[in-house]
Amino acid sequence: MRRCLAGIAVFVAPAAAQAVGQNDLTAVGADASRSFLGQGRHVLIGVLDGGLDANHPAIRGSVVAAKDFSGSGTTNDDPSGAGHATGIAGLYVGHAADYTGIVPKAGIINARVITSRDDTTDTMSGNGLFYALNLGAKVINLSYGNKLGDGSLTNKFNLMVDYAAEQYGVSVVSASGNDNDTAVQQTPAGAYNGFGVGSVAASKYNEVSSFSNYALSSDRRSKPDIVAPGQSVQRADADWETKSAYSLGSGTSFSTPIVGGVLAQMIGFGQSAGLPTDPRLLRAVVLTSADKEYDTDGTPWAPRHAFTNAKGARVTDQPLDDEQGAGRLNAMQAYRVYAKARNSGTPVADWAFTSVKRGQIFNLNLGHLTAGERVDSSMVWDYHVGVKDNGNKVVDAGDKFYEAVPLADFALSLIKDGRVIATSDSAYDNIEHFSFTLAASGNYMLEVYRHKYGGSKNETFGVAAEVLANPPGLPPLTASAALMGGTSGVSRAFDEAVPEPSALVTVPAALGGLLLRRRRRRGF
Repeated sequence: MRRCLAGIAVFVAPAAAQAVGQNDLTAVGADASRSFLGQGRHVLIGVLDGGLDANHPAIRGSVVAAKDFSGSGTTNDDPSGAGHATGIAGLYVGHAADYTGIVPKAGIINARVITSRDDTTDTMSGNGLFYALNLGAKVINLSYGNKLGDGSLTNKFNLMVDYAAEQYGVSVVSASGNDNDTAVQQTPAGAYNGFGVGSVAASKYNEVSSFSNYALSSDRRSKPDIVAPGQSVQRADADWETKSAYSLGSGTSFSTPIVGGVLAQMIGFGQSAGLPTDPRLLRAVVLTSADKEYDTDGTPWAPRHAFTNAKGARVTDQPLDDEQGAGRLNAMQAYRVYAKARNSGTPVADWAFTSVKRGQIFNLNLGHLTAGERVDSSMVWDYHVGVKDNGNKVVDAGDKFYEAVPLADFALSLIKDGRVIATSDSAYDNIEHFSFTLAASGNYMLEVYRHKYGGSKNETFGVAAEVLANPPGLPPLTASAALMGGTSGVSRAFDEAVPEPSALVTVPAALGGLLLRRRRRRGF
């Protein structure tokens, strides 16, 4: 049982191996998208965790490298239980007759950074990170962590993640945690340049899990960035030799590889199609294409703070939802936007990856749009981190990492016939995002404006847009059953814990208040 880094986790009895269902992947289209984005061939994924069982039937042959940075003397998962990283690796590369991962042709780099006492440090995790990067990992999975000040990881590891994303071009996915607490003041999920991933419940996969961390009203920044299934997720088990090969696990630990797996699909597709695979562009595409769903109290997706300015334009200065971020992962829609594959339901799917100087503007034309259509758009740029070498002339966890320049500041606007009607202008994050239903037909374009402070001289960004012809409505939910797990069959025993961002939780004492507490959304 993992305890020191553990947040709460929900588990049920092991599932029978001959009856493995993967509704979690189907719910976000991550199985269907394999036919379009591919199976991750030639893509390497770094799994930093507590070791994994490379001999599991669903994983065997997919681990291309392994190294222990924890001093445990092994790169294996804990064979006395279901384990943790074995399930994460299976969600990526599973290729058994009865279980298929999101990218079964990808390779896994197994970096053990968590000790047998379930602890880690900036040094262990950082050295595992740079080990995977130097071997060519293009996705890094971090399904562990802690709240800043409550564990052994510090903000230095966030800075290493930010540095890695920019300098190595790697997409980093991190579990936001299971404490019904801040998702912002976390490491590594609080890093600017990576995905913080939250969970949706298994009843209909359309409502945020009650345990999933979120942005508190006191948090200026917003996390998570996105949510994905994190309850009753089918995962491969480390004790498969003596028990079932698979069981149902829950927690943002398992939401994270679902997002990472779709990113790995996109990277494989992009490499074969000659498209940019920079994490700024991929993040913009994935956030743009996310489905708007429900928060834990049944209220529909909404930006944390928005207002109408004196000119009648809708302005969001905290553009993400406090619980969902941009929404729930939609792999097939991510494919459509990335491939610019328009159809009757998505008449516009477009993106750009470019740079501008301070005070400059970039425009992306959307064409003639019709009243009732919805425009979703996101842009992403980097938080720049520098490094001071410790004398060994190698970038590693022993170096000093620091903010190189203040964060650049942008505004993303929707313009109709020359007039701004909606703007996302956050002063705190390196993301702009809006979801805007058109009241009138006309000629529309996106305008990216760079404010005159912060960032590098030429700031590179990714911007993406989709137009939905028949956007789904989201009336408030009238029942709260899904808040408590609905009919998902999720056990509330919380009989195991997995490495998640949190401090030590005494589960039975914390459980009652945790599940029943409602969140207070910030009013407009």
